[in-house]
Amino acid sequence: KGKTRSFDFIRCDFLILDINFAAIPLLALSKLMQIKANFQNGHTGQLSFVTSLMNVLGTLARLFTVVQEVEDTIILINASSVFVLNFIIIAQFVVYWNVAPPSAEKKTQ
Repeated sequence: KGKTRSFDFIRCDFLILDINFAAIPLLALSKLMQIKANFQNGHTGQLSFVTSLMNVLGTLARLFTVVQEVEDTIILINASSVFVLNFIIIAQFVVYWNVAPPSAEKKTQ
C-alpha cells in the first residue's frame, strides 16, 4: 500500500496537453517547409499526389472525428491546421500540374 510508482508525481493531464500543444508547431513547420520548397521551385517535384491526397483525406476524417467526439480546443487547432496545410499542398499540385521539374541535363550546363 505504501509503494508509489516513480511517475506518480507527474500530472499526466498536463503532460498530454504539453505534448499536443508542442505537436502543432512541429507539424506545421514540416508542412510549411514543403509548401515553401514547392513555391520556390515552381513545381512539386517528386512529391506524390496520391500520398498527399491521402494525407488530406486522413486529416479531414480526423478533423471530423475531433469535432464530433472531442471537446479539446488544442486537438481541434492541431487537426485543423494540419488539414489546411495539407490542402495547400494539394492546391499546389493543381497549380503546378503541367509544370515539369528541370531535367538533370539542364542543371549541369
